[in-house]
Amino acid sequence: MKADFALSPARVSATAYVLEVGGELDLYTAPRLSSQVGELIARGATHLIFDLTETTFIDSTALHVLLDARKRVLEEGGDVVVVCPSPHVRRVFEVTGVDGLLRLCRSAEVAIEELPPEGGIHAA
Repeated sequence: MKADFALSPARVSATAYVLEVGGELDLYTAPRLSSQVGELIARGATHLIFDLTETTFIDSTALHVLLDARKRVLEEGGDVVVVCPSPHVRRVFEVTGVDGLLRLCRSAEVAIEELPPEGGIHAA
């Protein structure tokens, strides 16, 4: 396991979590992120905010994990937001066209403010 990778989930509402990801998000670390996403969805998460503020590198494997998370929560009426203030990391989203599929945001605070009200998410 890479020592420069950190993953920290924080619940911000009944159905929303912020996942802070630090270090390199790549072929070796993406499975940990995927596993964490699966656990959060199993707990009822429908809104995921991936905070990549401390992420120094991202590859296509990690992009696939983010897109898969989006697909899974969209089926439950949710959404995924990616906090990506780093121009270097943001460029990967732009070059691959993933910025057209995932909502990018400059700060976790803005992403949290944009969450839908608890009662209006969806009826199960």
